[in-house]
Amino acid sequence: MALIHGNIMSKELHRQTAFNAVIPVDVENISKCEFPTLYLLHGLSDNCEAWVANSRIVKLAEEAGIAVIMPTGDISFYIDQLVSNNNYGKFVGEELVDITRKMFPLSSKREDTIIGGLSMGGFGAIRNGLKYHETFGSIIALSSALHIFETPDELPIRETPYDEDLIFGDLDVAKESDKNPAYILNNLKKEEIPEIFMACGTEDNLIYSNRCFKERLLKKGADLTYIEAPGEHVWSFWDEYIEKGIKWFNNKRQ
Repeated sequence: MALIHGNIMSKELHRQTAFNAVIPVDVENISKCEFPTLYLLHGLSDNCEAWVANSRIVKLAEEAGIAVIMPTGDISFYIDQLVSNNNYGKFVGEELVDITRKMFPLSSKREDTIIGGLSMGGFGAIRNGLKYHETFGSIIALSSALHIFETPDELPIRETPYDEDLIFGDLDVAKESDKNPAYILNNLKKEEIPEIFMACGTEDNLIYSNRCFKERLLKKGADLTYIEAPGEHVWSFWDEYIEKGIKWFNNKRQ
C-alpha cells in the first residue's frame, strides 16, 4: 500500500485543500486496475490526518484491497454553506471524486464507490451519500452527528459540541432543504437509496438521533445494517466499526 499526502486546488472551495490517500500498489498491471474506493470523512475537531493517526485504516485497506481517500473537511458538516467558496457538499460529492479518479486507478462504478465517516463525518457521509446517490452505492456512518435535525422530542436540550446554527443557518429553513438528510431521503425512490451501514455506541449521546434516523430509513425500505454496541464517542469504537463496515462492503461484493 502507498500512503500519499496531497494538496489539490478546489474550485468549490476556491483554495488549496489537503487530503490523504491509501492506494494499493503491490499488484501486477496496476495501470489496468480499478480499485473500489472509500471516501472517508473525519469528525468535527480533526482533519485529513485523523483516520491515519488514530485507526488501522491503512492496514484495513490493504487487507480489503480497496483505496481510501480522506479529505480535510474543516468544520463544515460537509454541506454547501451560506458563505461563498464553502461548497463542501459539492466538493466531496462531485469534485473530489472526479479529481481522485483522474489521479489514481479508481473504479468509476457506483457499486464500487463508498462514502463513510465518523461523527460530523458520519453526518456528511449520510447527507452526501443520499444527495449524490448516483455516485455512491454504499454508506458507512459511525456515531453520526444527526442531532441537528433528529433530536427526539423527549430530549429537551439539543447536545451540540459546536454552534452548528452558524453553519446551517436558520434550522427551520435548513430542515426543509438538502442540508437535512431526511429531506433528501424523502425525495428518493427506494431503489435510489445506497446500501447503508450504521453503528453507534450505546453510551454515546448521539445514539438517540441515530435511532431516529434508523426508523426513517426502515420506513423508506432502505437496505440498512444497523448496529448498537457498548461504546462511547471514541476512536476505539470507530476503529472497530470501520473494520466491520469495510468487511460488510466486501461481503456484499462477493
